[in-house]
Formats: sequence, C-alpha cells, structure tokens
Amino acid sequence: MCAQWQRFSDPSDAWLINKECHGLDSVDCWAEKWKVAENATSDLVRSAIQYVKESYPHWNASNGADHFMVFSYDHGKCEMAKALRFEEFGEMFSIQAYGSLVYRSNAKVQAVDRGDSYRWQGPSTWACYRPDADVLVPVFSPYGQSTILSPFAAERNISLLMRFDYPLNDGKSLVAHHGHRLRKELIDYWEETPLNGSDLGLRSTKETEADMRRSVFCVCPPGNTQDSARVWRAITFGCIPVTFFRAFDLPFQRHMGMPYADFVLNIQPDDYRQLNARIQAILDNPSQLRRMQEALERHQKFFVWDQAGDGGIYTMVEKELALRAHNMGTVQSVL
Repeated sequence: MCAQWQRFSDPSDAWLINKECHGLDSVDCWAEKWKVAENATSDLVRSAIQYVKESYPHWNASNGADHFMVFSYDHGKCEMAKALRFEEFGEMFSIQAYGSLVYRSNAKVQAVDRGDSYRWQGPSTWACYRPDADVLVPVFSPYGQSTILSPFAAERNISLLMRFDYPLNDGKSLVAHHGHRLRKELIDYWEETPLNGSDLGLRSTKETEADMRRSVFCVCPPGNTQDSARVWRAITFGCIPVTFFRAFDLPFQRHMGMPYADFVLNIQPDDYRQLNARIQAILDNPSQLRRMQEALERHQKFFVWDQAGDGGIYTMVEKELALRAHNMGTVQSVL
C-alpha cells in the first residue's frame, strides 16, 4: 500500500502518517513464548511511538490522530500493544482485522469470542477496537484477482460445506473457548440432522479450498475471534459464507456501506440450530439464491490482496482513509 502513496519530505504536507515497525517472527509468538511475545511487541510499539514523538513535531499537533499503525494479530492492538497505557497510544488509529463490539473499554465485560472465563487485564480505558477511528481489513490471505471464482463458473454440487474441527490442544476447555464450543455444537447438530447434499469433515487447506469452489454455502464458524480466514476464502471462491457474528464490525461496512447482508448469511450463535432451515429456505427459492450469488459476484473484487480494477483491499483502505481525512462521518457508499 505504501508504494502506491505519495511520499512527502516534509511530514507537515501529509494528511496521514504511517509508522512502520516490524515485530517478532510469528513462530515465536505461539505456545509457551506467547506471553513473552506480547510484552515484546508492546515494547516495540511503545518504542516506535516514543521515537516519533521525540523526533517529529507532528504527533503533538493532534495527539497522534493523523497517525496509524497496522496490527496483524487476531485481536489487533489488544495483543500487539497490550501493555501500553491509553495515554501512550494517544489518538493514533489502527488498521486491523479485529472488529469485535463485544467488549471495547470495560475491563469487567466478558469477552464472548475469547472464552467465558477470560478477563481483559489491560487498562480499563483501553479500546481493542474503536469503531469511530480504526480501519478494518480482512484477515490476510495470498489470494489476488486471478484466484476469484464466480459463483456461476463451476458446478456447485455441495449444498453446505463444513470443513472445521474443534482443537483441544491449546490448553482451553470447550466451555472456556467460545469458538471451539460453537464448532462442536455445529458438528453435533449436523451429525443429528445432516442437510441433504452437505459435506462435513476436516481436510487439508488445499482440499478445503477445492471443495469451496464447488459449494453453494460455506459454514465459517468463529475461531480465536468471531471472524476467521474461511469467510474471505469463501468469498474469493464464490461460496456464500455462513457466519455466526454476535456483534462484530466487518471491513468497509460501517463507513463505506459494504452490503454484507446481500451475500453473507449470518446466524446468531445462540440460534445455530436454525442452520438447516435457513439454508434450505434459500435453496428452495432459486430467485433468492441467485440474487445472493449475483451480489457475491459483484463484491468479490473488494476482498483480494492486490489491485482488482476499482476494487482490491488496498484501494478500499485508501478510499476509507480519504473519507476519514475529510471528516465524512456518515456512511458513504463508494462501491
């Protein structure tokens, strides 16, 4: 994205300032090293912000409101800047994939998408996601415009694809892990009453993507967060995503009017047993199904990580940043 932007020798001529800093290798951020990595990334973000404050006068002009940083972890800045105090972060906004509205700044609110036993241990004034400031993007994937498959470009002989499991090797019980618990409930439900033409079972990533290309609907349950990479893979491969968002902002929705309801079927987690009836009702209504597939086809280009004509995630981010820079707080459809 930065390669497409105009660079200024004098930062005062710019309307946005990106602070680049590079964290630990992702392999070092898992298992027993996770806590160490969280502290290390927090220190890295802190040092980057402090360097900008001390080296340039532009942060102090707006308390960082015209600065941003990209946070790539599942929970955005809640993990990559977990140890920072609110006043250190200032008004700087983030570009991230985490848009949960379940908890924002109340340390006592249970985080439904991180487990019923979880308590946020950070500052009570901290916000993991600021809907009025942060810019959301899909979870990163290697897919570009050339990988887009129209919903009408292949025979779709799987009515409903369920390619997931509920791992128990992360030290959390099913009760304490919302995403895994819902996955188990969905699998148990399918085994009780399988939908005609549906397919359940864990496969490799390559096999799963091949199956997505021949499926009408793809179930995309939560994992570490309410969101998962399955949603964006399904869109790319022309499979209507079935999601279970309880309260979650999606990329380019709040400020740019992305009409997810036209091409994504969302079911509240507590209503997961409505899955078969909701899917069957659409399958029994060919005109409704075609409308959803046509809408999906129109919007696929907005969710790939390269330039796709007037689409592509980078282009969409630039458009949203431009709207923010001009203080256009209302929803502006640029689709």
